[in-house]
Amino acid sequence: MSAERRLNAAFRGTLPHIDTGCRLFALFEEAGLSAPHMFWESIAGGPGSLPWQLFTMTYRSMFPHIACLEPALTEAEEPDTLAERLTAAATAVRAQIVFRPESCAWAIKP
Repeated sequence: MSAERRLNAAFRGTLPHIDTGCRLFALFEEAGLSAPHMFWESIAGGPGSLPWQLFTMTYRSMFPHIACLEPALTEAEEPDTLAERLTAAATAVRAQIVFRPESCAWAIKP
């Protein structure tokens, strides 16, 4: 399983509402607010850029949860060398990463 799939599985297993960003319109309406103004944005970059660093820091911080879900992880899958391994692999194929979109929503209470 890839690091991304492990991380996503850990989020699904630990976060009560992983889909909140996709439900903002309904949540604002349920709160009695007007329809929100919304935007989604993603950051992207090549090897060693902020998105790669953010991914590896997130993986490292979630690793205890990942290890609970998949106790048979090998040393090669440990988070301490993930940044170097991802950077080397991405550099070899000239890859980029597009991070998950982040949502922002706001409304003015009537």
